[in-house]
Amino acid sequence: MGNLIDQMPPTTIFEGRVLHVEEPPEPDTVRYLDLHVGTITRYVKSITTLLLTLGIVIGCGVLVQVTRRNLGSQYSAYLTTAFNSIIPLIVKLLLFLENHPW
Repeated sequence: MGNLIDQMPPTTIFEGRVLHVEEPPEPDTVRYLDLHVGTITRYVKSITTLLLTLGIVIGCGVLVQVTRRNLGSQYSAYLTTAFNSIIPLIVKLLLFLENHPW
């Protein structure tokens, strides 16, 4: 867009410049307790959460495969159902480790 004053209506010009204006976030969407956390800390916590989640999912997959091989598909199906119910709850708890300033 630039500062093309000639192409803008006079009501949108402030002191000879066209300003870029964005609507601010709602006050209740800002997590004020997490504003002090630095960017690197947030990235480290996000990567840690990602690696833990991947580890849990891969571990559960290996456990299902071993169960299927040793005990049969019926028991692995029960185990798959249990993991499908439990893993989202665990991941939701893991997300509390992360800091989200917005």
